[in-house]
Amino acid sequence: MKSSEEKWVVKFETDQVRGPYTTDAICKMIATGAFSGNELICAYPEGEWKSLNKQPEFYEALLESLENPVEVDSKKAQRMDAETVVRSREELDTNSISDKERSLEKFKKIDQVVIHSAQKSDAGVVDQDAPQDGDIAMNNFKEIQRRELKKLLPFLVGCLLVVFVAGYYFLDLDEQEKTGWVLIAPKQNSSGDPDENIKDLKRKAVLQFQQGQLEGVLIAQRSLVRAVEAAPKDLEAMGLLCMAYHQLWPYTKQTIQDLKSILIVTQMVRSTNPISSYSEACQAVYLTAKGQIKEARSLVEKTLDNIVDNRFSLGPFLYLIKAELLEYDQNYINSAAYYDQTSQLWPQWIWPRIGLARMSLKQNKFSEARTQFSQIFKLDKESKAALYGLGIVEYKGFHNADKANQYFSIGYSLKQTLPKSFHVEALWSYAQLLVDRHDRSKALEVAQQGFQLNPSHRGLKELVITLGGSDQVENAHSEIILLGDQFARTSDHLAAVAQYKAAFELDPKNATAAIKAAKSLWVLNQSREAINWLNKAIAADPKQLSAYVLKADYESQLYNFVEAAKTLLSASRKSPQNYEILKGQALLEFRKNNMLGAIQYGERALKGYDADVELLTLLAQAHIAIYLNAPGTKKEENDSKNRQEAQRFSGKAIDLEPSWPESQITYAKYLSAVDGPLRGATYLKNLIKSFPYTAEYRIALAELYTQEEKYSSAADEYLQIVELEPKNKKANFGLAESYRLMNKPDLAQRYYNATSALDPSDVEPLFSNAKLLFETASGREAKAKIIQALAKFNVVKEINPNFPRVSYYLAKCYLELGDFQKAIQLVKEEKTKNPNLADPFLLAAEIFYRKEQFAECAAEYSMAIKLRPQGADLYVKSSICYRKSEAIDIAEDMLIIAEQKESGFPDIYREQGYIYEKKGYIREANAAFERYLELSPNAPDRSIIEQHLRK
Repeated sequence: MKSSEEKWVVKFETDQVRGPYTTDAICKMIATGAFSGNELICAYPEGEWKSLNKQPEFYEALLESLENPVEVDSKKAQRMDAETVVRSREELDTNSISDKERSLEKFKKIDQVVIHSAQKSDAGVVDQDAPQDGDIAMNNFKEIQRRELKKLLPFLVGCLLVVFVAGYYFLDLDEQEKTGWVLIAPKQNSSGDPDENIKDLKRKAVLQFQQGQLEGVLIAQRSLVRAVEAAPKDLEAMGLLCMAYHQLWPYTKQTIQDLKSILIVTQMVRSTNPISSYSEACQAVYLTAKGQIKEARSLVEKTLDNIVDNRFSLGPFLYLIKAELLEYDQNYINSAAYYDQTSQLWPQWIWPRIGLARMSLKQNKFSEARTQFSQIFKLDKESKAALYGLGIVEYKGFHNADKANQYFSIGYSLKQTLPKSFHVEALWSYAQLLVDRHDRSKALEVAQQGFQLNPSHRGLKELVITLGGSDQVENAHSEIILLGDQFARTSDHLAAVAQYKAAFELDPKNATAAIKAAKSLWVLNQSREAINWLNKAIAADPKQLSAYVLKADYESQLYNFVEAAKTLLSASRKSPQNYEILKGQALLEFRKNNMLGAIQYGERALKGYDADVELLTLLAQAHIAIYLNAPGTKKEENDSKNRQEAQRFSGKAIDLEPSWPESQITYAKYLSAVDGPLRGATYLKNLIKSFPYTAEYRIALAELYTQEEKYSSAADEYLQIVELEPKNKKANFGLAESYRLMNKPDLAQRYYNATSALDPSDVEPLFSNAKLLFETASGREAKAKIIQALAKFNVVKEINPNFPRVSYYLAKCYLELGDFQKAIQLVKEEKTKNPNLADPFLLAAEIFYRKEQFAECAAEYSMAIKLRPQGADLYVKSSICYRKSEAIDIAEDMLIIAEQKESGFPDIYREQGYIYEKKGYIREANAAFERYLELSPNAPDRSIIEQHLRK
């Protein structure tokens, strides 16, 4: 039978059944407005009831009706009814039409184009005056049950044709289900099909979105990929594709390739128009997928507040994303408000209605949930979500087991993908209901399906075992890891760790689970446990190089540079030129304050992968450090190169990841170094305004204020963060440091203690507390405070013997207590552990000066100058030791360099006077002494210098 001669029967919303009609007759009635597309249709004489807008034979007719909408004419419909031997509806629902018109008026506020057109095809808006008590006619259930049972019977020829045509459209979906859903990226530099109708592809996609089923979004994704390939500059097509990615992302395997697909389209939009709201919307989707929830939320709010495109069609999608982000934060009340706003903007879109109903369930608002799920069912009689939602409501809210069983049984027979947590809750409730009804075999089947979705669900696991099932789930570790990833993205790392550990227990060779557990443990400040889990990852898979690199990263953060180097050496033996290992070595050298070494390793790593944002940021920071600290004799020749390289690397990092905080902060540091701190501070303030939920920008601004000695301003910034995020360790510590520098030791000690309480394994606040005691030791209590500080420094050393300067401060304590031998011993220890720190060499010089070992004193100052070349002070101190060791010429050379660096530094001329006096040049000596007193009229040694002048 030809498809045009195939016959169909149609069921209207009034439950009237008409027909049979031929395919051509139905197409004509669609064109004249007799059918809206929301009716149910079935192949005659025997077939399945389906929504008319889901039947492939009528796609073109429905799209044509969207392109050329007509007013409904009842007389015309009657004439067509006569022509087709079937009576059509005499009158359309006027309430539905008026509701549609009102919703369109709201939608015009965001200049909707594609979605606006799609709305015209849907006259099925829920009548708000209709009864909403959840008592859905049972003939609907019977019809669905008959349809599902018929799937088991042989189809007639006409029905087989329908299945064949539908199979043609959905073959790809079945294939994807076997391998897992994937995000498809459009082929770049592809000319696409020149015959593609871009507008039709977008409208088809919007119709699929509107149905509120994820399987439809998969189809929409393919349509939009074709549209983007055919029109790679179409912002709307790319924006809609990003929205498809957003909805599908939680249901994919979330591989690197999936994330790369989002990144490709995001970069395409940005290259087309970087300031477009479509660009911002795609970037928000990318950030959400990466787990940067705070940045994504800020960007969504910014985009909604400032839409720059004249015809922007993604407004409802952004409201949906905002609702979901609030749901991540368990802010169900505000989340429900945004789901509701989304539904008002696009009433025919079912997905936000499902979200709103789920939020009512989460708040135990069962009456509201019943109403909302009933509305969804009226819009889509095949909605698994609506049936499951009603089942949960009746079972948990109203204890109506019979009704709940009816809803659950029909929903269970439908094959649709749902939000995992909601799906698992429904299956858990259904399984419990079946146990109550003594249907153990069905209960086991349902419980096993739920357990397959969430193998870490204790209740389902226990129920499966109780019912005689097996607790072994195929690929359980993969599902558990995905669940852990969801917890990690929402910053619930405690729950994430539990999932990752469970996955590793199921598969002890799964190094990925161990690595993910280590990452979450590190965020939870459990540093030793994190490194222990990385050791497990390496043992499980010695070829997993990322575990070595991450372990070296954590070890270097704990200042255990020797162990970090050993870890990287072990990895490099397996793959000497591996980009990740070279990057890890660059990071290690950077933390050791060896900027040249960091640049050398970083540039080698860059040859392996030149788009690594973290590596680009690291190289930029290294060049900034060299630019700021280059020796005076080389500064001019190096300034230009380092400035240019810092700009190149930081600029490229921002181009690749404009919303990654570290890349933006690095660029702010570059601006501060080159154009002055005011420029850097202004840049950071703008970022704070754009991303108010991202604490890193405010912390960076506070650190900049600290560098500029604006301690009060720094304290204000830190205090704002602490008030909003009391557990922010970095902000608490920064606030304590600011109070210390403001000479408020009591407040400083309070916040040092607060930081220690947040992370007892971190010795830095304890170390700073001890340092505060040492620095404030004076008067009668001086010795007691120094002894108290000494005890705290010893605790720090016991917990983390690699902590920088702990041996240095122990040496300072012993120096003040008069134990020179112990002090020298500890200084040597510090120099061995941290050879790139200047402070140990300076302290050694001071010790040798007190012991009157001036040659050794001069040698220590020379080493310190190599590490800290800026400023004139060290050159003057070095000159003093050289003079007292009888190396007069070298002493004079040191003063020449000091004068070049800072000609107004008074101590230069005092030491110059002593040198001239020692050489017998009395006139020159007096001139130098007079210059010293002129520059420092209140010098503490003024009387001594005046005695020299009177000689």
